[in-house]
This record gives sequence, structure tokens and C-alpha cells, in this order.
Amino acid sequence: MGSKGFSICRGCSLAVLGLAPIALGTLGLGGLMAGAASASTVIYQDSFSGSSTTPLNGAAPTTDNGSSPTWIAGVTTGYAGFADNGTATTSTGNGIIAYLDFTPSSGQVYTLSVGMQTTAANAWLALGFMTNPITNNRFDQPDSGGGPGATPWTLVHAPPSSGTYIGSLFTGPAATVYGQNFSPPTGSSATEIQKLSIVLNTGSSAWTYQVFDNGTAVSPVEGFSSNPAITAVGLNTIATSGQFSNFELSFSPVPEPATLGLMVGGVSGLLLLTKRRRT
Repeated sequence: MGSKGFSICRGCSLAVLGLAPIALGTLGLGGLMAGAASASTVIYQDSFSGSSTTPLNGAAPTTDNGSSPTWIAGVTTGYAGFADNGTATTSTGNGIIAYLDFTPSSGQVYTLSVGMQTTAANAWLALGFMTNPITNNRFDQPDSGGGPGATPWTLVHAPPSSGTYIGSLFTGPAATVYGQNFSPPTGSSATEIQKLSIVLNTGSSAWTYQVFDNGTAVSPVEGFSSNPAITAVGLNTIATSGQFSNFELSFSPVPEPATLGLMVGGVSGLLLLTKRRRT
């Protein structure tokens, strides 16, 4: 693998993923710890409420972090490319990318999500953190330096004449770097919008990430053996017809060790009190 490649390491230390808290009766220690990071701050949000005749390239997201960024998006001759209403069209097999600049900081839980709907057979749409932002490429192809242009990234793929879809998670080019398919949640269909989210945790020296589909975890927590140099977040398509909706990048801080210690003590006390009352 090239010097830019990143490999996967299983069994990495798991950090808080920033999931929303649930009722205390079913919460448990791990759930409460995760809930502590649930309050989030939006970095980018785009409702794609513009026009199908207005290019996404050069358009500003609906909400930004105050830096006044604009989308940088590729086009394919003879096709509309990315439009400001979230539609994306390109020739079959040729990838185009739209991205916003972004560099993660340590000690945060980042959630990158978008709704994706493949409206053409044998087409896929993808979402990912990017290490080498370019507009005319595919996330499953290595960049000019031989490394991954995006890591981690996830896609939905609509097979021909199928009522369901295939989802995949990658840390780089599919030919060289770890990837895995995941099954869609029960009831999901290729004719429906799938909200895929990548949760990236930079709270420890070895970053971790996990993929969710419509709020359901569809991958285990994974980690890098070498943290990638992420510089953007982006969308990718090889579809002659596809739709993106409700793009968002947000973050929440990972709880400090002292806070976690207080939480552990508090939960232990609650569990002990509950046990005594039951007996």
C-alpha cells in the first residue's frame, strides 16, 4: 500500500460514540457514557433547497461554521453534475465529487450524515471524510499518490431490478484497503432515502469510527492503525440519476476522564440503590 494508505485495526480501544441517551431503565453504564456526548454543534448543514438548474459548485451550505465556505463540485460533460437541490447525475462509472473543507480536531466526536437515494440501476452514492479533495474521481479509486482519496467512507448501491440495496463501508480504495458490506436495516428499500451517518471519534490517540443507517448501527466500531489527514467532507456519485438530502456535519466533545469517573460513580450508586430497593 502507498504511503498514504490506512489500514484497519480491530480491537482498538472503544471511545464514546456520541449516541443519544435512552431511558435510565434500559440505559446501562455504556449508554449513559455515550449520552454524555449527545449535545452537538453544527459545523455544516445543507437542506439542498435550491434549484435543479443551479449548480452546487460555488453554492453555500444552508448553515456553516462562520467561515463562509462554498461547495466545490465536479461535472461531467453532457450531464448536470451536482445541482443545488441535491440531485446528482453523471455518466455511468465516471465519478464526480462535491466537498466542503474540513479538518478535525482531537477530543471530538464528529457525525457526518446525508440522505441518499439511488434512482438508477447499477449506481451508487457515497459519503465520506476526504484526505485528498478532488472533484473528478471515485472514492473507490486511489488518488494520484496511491493513497485513499477518502477515509472512512460509505455508500449505498442499487443493484438492477432489486427492491433492496447493498451498503458498504471502506477506509480507502476498495481494491487495496479494508472494506465490508453491510445489510440494510429491516424494511429498508432501494426506492427510499437512506440516511447514512459516519461517527468519527478523535478522543483517543487511535481514532475510531462507526456507520449508521437510519439510526441503526450497521458496522462495528472500527479503528485506524494510522490516523488519516482529513481535509474535507464530501459526496460522491457514479449514478446517472441520484438524490442527496439533508447533509450535516456536527461535533460534540468527548467527556473528560474526570467527568467519566463521576458518571461511573453515579451510575454505580444508582444501580446499588435500585438493587437495595428491589430486595
